[in-house]
Formats: sequence, structure tokens, C-alpha cells
Amino acid sequence: AQAILAQDPSIPDSPQHPFSLSLQAMGVLAKVLSLAGMLAAAEAACTTEITTVESFYAMKRDFDLIFDVRALNEYTGDGDAACNTAKANKCNMGHDPSIWMLTNANRTDMAVVYKVGDAYAVDTKIIEALKNCYGSQASTLKVAVSCHSGARSEILQEALVAAGFACGNMYNVMPGADGMYKANASLLVKGNTQKGSWSCAAAPVTPKTTPQEAAAAARDVPLRTASSGLFFTVFAAQFLLA
Repeated sequence: AQAILAQDPSIPDSPQHPFSLSLQAMGVLAKVLSLAGMLAAAEAACTTEITTVESFYAMKRDFDLIFDVRALNEYTGDGDAACNTAKANKCNMGHDPSIWMLTNANRTDMAVVYKVGDAYAVDTKIIEALKNCYGSQASTLKVAVSCHSGARSEILQEALVAAGFACGNMYNVMPGADGMYKANASLLVKGNTQKGSWSCAAAPVTPKTTPQEAAAAARDVPLRTASSGLFFTVFAAQFLLA
């Protein structure tokens, strides 16, 4: 607070000013609150990442879902010349066969994350669709998101966290298709059939059992066993008496 007062000449510090102390306090409070807001926003950003191709391949079986947010010609690797001129091999790569493509029917390139001016935007309809499909599993669903090299996938990652999915389970695959292609292009596939376009019906996820539920079930087993044994004993006794 003293540093802010010392650096800001707009805050009066003259003892003759009748509201000097109040104005100083208000100025400091406003700046402290602004700083706190910026810090909170920085802390809110989700930074759960996979930083190497090796880590992705080691972890990919652990994910419930893996999504790709690139345009259709990038995902399918159709060899589009204009696309490849803009960035070498961008539309030659294809995708890992375990990755679903998220699609936006309102765009010809089908991209769910796209540029608007100088910034990326995300298709709100795909976020709603994912939330409607998996919202009941938001705290446990483990998802990886990929694009060309980590920028667009980060946008979707943040949008999913903002929609209520757990940051610790939403992974941004930083190397993206570019890293996978450079590491071993033979592991990638082209076309749109493996896995292809995502839909809720095509990609159901079995709800996980939480540790609390597993513990409760374990406690319940002896109780059910004892109840079954008691029932059998009573039934046998009745049968013999008859």
C-alpha cells in the first residue's frame, strides 16, 4: 500500500486536504482489489498439461476421452495444398486413432476452436453438448485435448473447466499432432473413421466408482452375506420343523 501511495501522485497526501486519508484509503483499496482480481484470474487458468509425445502415448489409455479441435482437413490429413503452404505438412498429418474429432456444423472447416480477429473463440454449442453428455461425471471424467501444437486445445481445455469439468482431469496435449507426426508419422491415421466425428451416442463413458463409493460397497458386502446366511438358516429351520 505504501508503495502504491508513493508511486501515484493522483492520491492527495496533503494534511490540509480534509479528505486526504479517506481518498488515500479508497485509492489503495481499489488498486489492491484490482491486483487481487488479476491474481485470482491467473490462478483460475487451468495448466494441466502433457508436455512430451512419449508422455502422451504412455498416458493415453488412462483417458476416458481424447478430443481433437483442429479443422476437418487437418484431422483427416487430406493434403490440402493451401493448408500445407501456410504451414508445412499441416494437412498431411492426420491423427492418432484414439482421438475423436469435435465438429462445428456451422463452419465449412468444421472447427470448434477458430480465430475471430486476433483471438481464438470456441463454439459454445460443443461445450453445451459435452456438458449435457458428461456433466454428471464432470468431477471424475479424464480428458485429453489436442490440436496442432497446443494453442487451440488450451482454449477448449479452459472452456471445459469453466463449464464445470475438473481442471486436474483436463489435459492439454502440448506437442499436438505436429509433435506426434515428427516423432513417428506411422502411428497416425488419415480419414475420418478412426475414431471420427464425436457424438454423445458414439462415445459413451461408463461412470467411475469413486473411492467413497468403493469403500461403501466393500462395507456392504459382509452385511449382505450375513443377511443371506441368516435367511438361509431361518428357511432351513422352517423346512425341518415342517
